Amino acid sequence: MDLKMAVYAAMIDRVDQNIGKLTASLKSQEIFNDTLILFLGDNGACHEGGILGRGEFYDIEKRNQEGANSYGEAWANAGSTPFRLYKSNAHQGGSATPFIAHWPKGIKARKEWQETPAHITDIVPTVLELANASYPKEMHGNELHAIEGKSLVPAFKGNAIKRDHPLCLEHQGNAFVRDGDWKLVGKGHVGRERVDEAQWELYNLADDRTELRNLAASYSDKRDALIQEWNTWAKRVRALPKQTKKPKGR
Repeated sequence: MDLKMAVYAAMIDRVDQNIGKLTASLKSQEIFNDTLILFLGDNGACHEGGILGRGEFYDIEKRNQEGANSYGEAWANAGSTPFRLYKSNAHQGGSATPFIAHWPKGIKARKEWQETPAHITDIVPTVLELANASYPKEMHGNELHAIEGKSLVPAFKGNAIKRDHPLCLEHQGNAFVRDGDWKLVGKGHVGRERVDEAQWELYNLADDRTELRNLAASYSDKRDALIQEWNTWAKRVRALPKQTKKPKGR
C-alpha cells in the first residue's frame, strides 16, 4: 500500500513538472499573461479495485503495461477526507473539487477564495464568451441540447454566478441537486426508468459540508421541492429515462 501511494504521488509530481514546462513555454512565447489556464482535479478519489486496490505494482515493466491499476478504497477514503464517498458518487467525496482559473490580464489576484458553486458544464459557456463565439444548434444532422452551464466570467471579477435553475447532476445512478447551501443527493437510486425517491438525502452544506446530518425528514418541503427540480432537469436534458441508442452520425 505504501508503494501504491508512492506511484500515485509520482504521477502527481509528473503533472506538476509538465504544468511547469507548459507555463515556461507560454512565457518564452510572451503569451503567458494573456493565456487563460483552467485546472481542476478529478471528481474525487477513485475507490475502484476493492479495499486494497488491484493490479501489478512490484514488477515495474508489467505495471507499466497495465491500464487499470488502482490504490483501492482504503487510500481513496484517505484521499477524499473529510468528504463522504468517492469518484463517480454525487456526495461531496465525488463531486467537490478545487478549481483554478489563471489569467493575469483577465483575473486580478485576490487573497480570498471564490466560493460560488460551479460545475464542469460552466466551462464551455465561459470559453465561448471569452472567444466571442456562438454554440451551434446542430451537428451531423442532430439537434444539440442547449447549454446548461453558465459563464464563469462574473466569478473571475469577484461576482456571484446567477443561475436560472439549481445545479443538477446524474452519474452512474448517483445524482444531486445543489441550490445555494442546500444539497439533495442520493447513491445508486437512479435506475434506467425511474428514481427511488425514498433514497434521496438532504443536507445544508453551510452547516454540514461533510454531509453527516440528513435533513430529508425534518425539511420535507425543501426535499420535495428539490426532487421536483431534479425531475424537471432530468426530463429536459433526457437524463431519464436513460438513452440506449446513439444518435446517427456518431
